[in-house]
Amino acid sequence: MRTLLALDLASRSGFTLWTDGASLIAPEIECGSWSFEGQGADEKADLLAEHLRGFLRDCKARGRRVSRSAIERPMETVPMKEIVDRNGRKRKVLDGNPKTFVMQNRMYASARAILIAFGARPVSVPSATWRKAVLGRGRRPKGTEENWFKAEMRKHAGDLALRYGFAVPNHDAADSLGVAIWLAAQGGNLPAGALRRHGPNLFSEAAEYGDA
Repeated sequence: MRTLLALDLASRSGFTLWTDGASLIAPEIECGSWSFEGQGADEKADLLAEHLRGFLRDCKARGRRVSRSAIERPMETVPMKEIVDRNGRKRKVLDGNPKTFVMQNRMYASARAILIAFGARPVSVPSATWRKAVLGRGRRPKGTEENWFKAEMRKHAGDLALRYGFAVPNHDAADSLGVAIWLAAQGGNLPAGALRRHGPNLFSEAAEYGDA
C-alpha cells in the first residue's frame, strides 16, 4: 500500500502520515505535530532533520515506508503591506517577522534533503493551491480575520477525524492533513469532488461504518 507524508513546517510542525486502503476504503491516517525549541533557524533545521530521520526509520520498521511526500512551500520573500502612519501618509512595511521567514526556509531545505535521501520523493505545494483544492478557495473572504483558513481547516479536519477515526491535535496537524489530501489526489486515488470541504464523502459508507 502507498504511504504518503505531508508536512507543515514551523517551530511547531504538523505532519500527516497517510497509508492508502483498498479501493474506496478509508486510508489509515495519523496526524500530529513536533515542537522544536532551538534558539535559531539553523538549530531548528538541525533538530527537524534529526527527528525526521528517526520518524522515517520508524515508519519503515512499521511497514509504512514513505514513498511520496509533500511540504507546504514557504514564501520566498517576506510580504509587504501598506499602512497609514501617524502623519496620514501611506507606506509599505514588512507583513511578518523576517526571522520566521528565514527559519521556515531553512527547515524546508533540511526536510527536503532528508526526504530525498529516504526516497520519499518530496514535492512542494503553495498554501493557496492545497487550500483551494480542499476548502474551495485559495484566498480568504474579504472582511474575515487572518486566521480564517486555519479555523476552516481545523473544522474540516475535525469532521474527517470523527468520520474516519483518527485524531487531529492542533491547527498545524490540521494544515498538514490538507496538504496530505491534496497529495493523495495527485495519484488519482480520490475523486475531484471529494477534495472540497462540502463535497461528497471521501470514501464509501461501508468503510465509514466498518462494514467493508
